[in-house]
Amino acid sequence: MRRGASKVVTVASNGQNRYGSISFLGSRPALRSFRPSMGVPLPMSRFTPLAVASLGAFLGMSMVFGASTAGCSSDEEAGLASAADAGTLRRDASPVDPREAGPALDASPGPVPSCEKYCDLVMHNCTGDDAQYDSIEDCRAFCAHLPLAQPTREAEEKAAASVACRQYWADGPARTSPKAYCLAAGPFGGNTCGDRCTAFCNVVLSACSPDGGVTAYASQPECATACADFTYRDRGADGGGEGPNGPSDGDSLNCRLYWLREATKDAEKCTSLNPQSDVCKD
Repeated sequence: MRRGASKVVTVASNGQNRYGSISFLGSRPALRSFRPSMGVPLPMSRFTPLAVASLGAFLGMSMVFGASTAGCSSDEEAGLASAADAGTLRRDASPVDPREAGPALDASPGPVPSCEKYCDLVMHNCTGDDAQYDSIEDCRAFCAHLPLAQPTREAEEKAAASVACRQYWADGPARTSPKAYCLAAGPFGGNTCGDRCTAFCNVVLSACSPDGGVTAYASQPECATACADFTYRDRGADGGGEGPNGPSDGDSLNCRLYWLREATKDAEKCTSLNPQSDVCKD
């Protein structure tokens, strides 16, 4: 409606009673003078509520119309703002400051490591040619000399010389592809859970402790130096592998790994592990 245009709404009139009409000038309603006219009687006492109701209806329609046009305008403005901001890094899209992101998630693999859980997994998922232990008792005897987790966080736990690493590979990986992952789940970690010499020396110094009466090596450095000189043969080669069935002779790391399994159950076998082994010789 144009500003200044008027619209007259006649309410009612009758004889000598004075009735009225409302005039809408622009956006504001105005009450015109009353005049007698013919119609149904409507007392002045009823005129005021009727006028207010009519005025309320008009204002309600105006608000709806205004809101819809404002909404359209807002949508258009938002679209223009989005277009203007395209390619611009917004504050709410800024990278999170690591200091504000909370503590880092623990990267340790799988459930809490334990010899019981590890041995259950490796005995169930690594069988036949991929078996890593003769029995669950052998597994638990060997596991008792392994650290559950690496003492210091030097690498991902699934690459550490620990029970946690072996348990990780003995779980889902060994279940889905035993030939690929059971060696990593085995007692010596398959050169995945730390290197073989680290696994060998950790268990030797625990099972054949200098304080235990039968000593193979006096210290970790001494063991590591000797181990570096031992020959290791991969599985499939003559005298190769590190399975529960040997090899049990030959001057190699393979032979000493076999006798280390026995030493975890019988300390007398510790004499077979040093460079002057009575059985691991050519």
